[in-house]
Amino acid sequence: MGFKKRNSEYDNTPPICHNSVKRMILSFYNKKKKFYHSIMFIKPTSCEAERAFSITGHCITKKRSRISPDVVNALVFLKSYFINKNK
Repeated sequence: MGFKKRNSEYDNTPPICHNSVKRMILSFYNKKKKFYHSIMFIKPTSCEAERAFSITGHCITKKRSRISPDVVNALVFLKSYFINKNK
């Protein structure tokens, strides 16, 4: 018993040179460059969201329970602005 030879379309193709693989990767990257640059700067953590929820929790208390969402957004924005300004 021996192994049966497969007749695949890839059996007779020559091996790909390293440089041609590199060119293929670079051409693919160049086609998708805008997309990659847009996702490269997405932060992988949820720290910013948690910080915003924490700030919102400090703004809305029992005494301030009737504040409108627009005012809460403005307060959170201002608090975040001043925190980032002092860094």
